[in-house]
Amino acid sequence: MPIELTHDSGGILATLSGELEKGDWLALSEAIGAASSGAASIDLSRVEYMDSSGLGELVQLVSRTRIRGGTVVLVNPSAFLRGVLEVTRLNTWFDILDSQ
Repeated sequence: MPIELTHDSGGILATLSGELEKGDWLALSEAIGAASSGAASIDLSRVEYMDSSGLGELVQLVSRTRIRGGTVVLVNPSAFLRGVLEVTRLNTWFDILDSQ
């Protein structure tokens, strides 16, 4: 999974693309943890597929960040991922924006 990280005063913008699977989240988790503001936006518009372990990793990432007092916002999930979030009802648990 390619991850493109952009840092600014508001935190980190992580743009993900391709297929998200277990183990792809370590670099992203470390980057969010290292952000001075503890704020991150994750652009999911280019995500083609996410299996259940990838979804679990995303839940854990957001949970760990919230415990540390940070925030994570999901931005523009792809149609596939938006459907997954709606079916699992996680769209009510995540903070989701339609655009950055």
